[in-house]
Amino acid sequence: MTEAEWIACNEPAQMYELLGVKVTERKRRLCECGLAQSTWIDRRCLPAIRSIEGFADGHMDASQLADHIRTLRSVRSRVPRQCEEESAISLLLAAATGCSLSFSYMTFGPDTKARQLAVIRDILGNPFCPITLDSEWLTLTVLRLANHIYDNRDFSTMPILADALQDAGCDNEDILNHCRQPGEHVRGCWVVDLVLGKS
Repeated sequence: MTEAEWIACNEPAQMYELLGVKVTERKRRLCECGLAQSTWIDRRCLPAIRSIEGFADGHMDASQLADHIRTLRSVRSRVPRQCEEESAISLLLAAATGCSLSFSYMTFGPDTKARQLAVIRDILGNPFCPITLDSEWLTLTVLRLANHIYDNRDFSTMPILADALQDAGCDNEDILNHCRQPGEHVRGCWVVDLVLGKS
């Protein structure tokens, strides 16, 4: 896929294929969690999502995911085959186990696909054009806001982060526009990760 194809792409499955070559394992797991959450998820799966995110960030080991993996498999066995929820749970199982999966064979409707495109772009930004932050933009206010957003999943404060970055001298339109745009933001958002030095 070229940069032009990436920008024009409207198929999450095609963009998902880049995860294995363009991002770290952490980013891939967080992206799979974000993609699953863009679909309706059984509330029993929510603790698993939080644990997978914690595992991706190195806050727990694989053995601590075992109970969640069993729960996800149990929930998946009770939903109809080839439905959005089954596909979402398969994404979570891939994130929990580190196994690869074929996204193209999953079942998602047009509305869900649109949300998934937003999630992938939120996590990857433009992988063909990486952005470097000026260290002078990393003021105490910027770092506090980014940590708050990341720790609390409070993406409603993204526009405030944009203001703080701009006050610190940031003039990168990609960064500022991404923070201010409406729509999906998830843990692993490329701007928040960039500020916090996460990869």
